[in-house]
Amino acid sequence: VEFVLDRTGYIGTATLSKMFLDPCCGSGNFLIHAIARRKAAAREAGETNSQISEHILTGVVGFDLNPLAVTSARLNYLLAISDVLPSSGRIEIPVYLADAVYAPVRGDSNGTPTRSYTIGTVLGEMKLVLPEALVQSRTEFSFLLSAMEKDVETEETSEDYITHVRQDGAVRIMLEANPGWTEYLMTMFKTVSKMEQRKWNRIWCRIVRNYFASIAVGQAQVIAGNPP
Repeated sequence: VEFVLDRTGYIGTATLSKMFLDPCCGSGNFLIHAIARRKAAAREAGETNSQISEHILTGVVGFDLNPLAVTSARLNYLLAISDVLPSSGRIEIPVYLADAVYAPVRGDSNGTPTRSYTIGTVLGEMKLVLPEALVQSRTEFSFLLSAMEKDVETEETSEDYITHVRQDGAVRIMLEANPGWTEYLMTMFKTVSKMEQRKWNRIWCRIVRNYFASIAVGQAQVIAGNPP
């Protein structure tokens, strides 16, 4: 692992300005080593623990298609950053059950760059279209999906859902700056609610998060791992 990371140039201060992606991360071996390098460089640069954790969470990312591998990698990732995590606040471990070679289709809706993904099920196809910039707002997007999962469970309306998520300060500011995004979120909420009404369980919000992960993480400057 160390040899490969050296060959990619993911060394010292270079780790502070480069996003690292392992597209087939398994249990997270490469991720853990990448975190250790980034953490050491950040400490030498005088960053606080809060800054270190934020930069790691946005700069070290993993994908895998095996659910058990993703669960293991998330746990190992969490343990690796546990000494720099803030005492409170919301975080998302950036390890996703995702296909690194398939990205949602790029589109445009009235000048808004979008990404669409069609999910095939035995009940038919579920097509989701979302603004690209919304998906790339990783923390807020994760919160929006978690809130959606709860509101679908309690059979709220799409209007109630928007009211609830706007209570979060960051989301409210984001939606006020991009008023057209509200309609996309309401449409997605109705689509997921319809699947729930057909007696499907609430894994859809998690599936959406994973399917859009390849767009949400942005561009990686270093890609390394141990392909199967």
